[in-house]
Amino acid sequence: MLVKSCLLIASSVLAISLTATAQAAVTCADKQHDIEQQISYANLHGNAEQAAGLQKALRESREHCTEQGLHAELQQQVSEKERKVAERQRELVEVQASGKPDKIAKKQQRLEEAQQELREAREALR
Repeated sequence: MLVKSCLLIASSVLAISLTATAQAAVTCADKQHDIEQQISYANLHGNAEQAAGLQKALRESREHCTEQGLHAELQQQVSEKERKVAERQRELVEVQASGKPDKIAKKQQRLEEAQQELREAREALR
């Protein structure tokens, strides 16, 4: 259970890091700085379990993080977002055939959200 929590925390930190630094290039130093900020926040709010998980994520980042590895992760995220957009487009086309305006609007909204996530992932890759 603790391992799952640590992995969830580490992936959340990366996601937050990517979102927060969408304009700037993400580096290992940026990632570690973001984790350190989250550790401070967790300690400030008395969340020792989260702080411990973040400490582990920070140690692992310091030991294993490489710029090439980060770039590969970002590229993988872009690919996943592209697949999600394609899936949402297929769903929209299928629902448009039904002619139900409420379902079409919902699928259109989901497509727009997926497209925004893709734009953000591509920006983070730069």
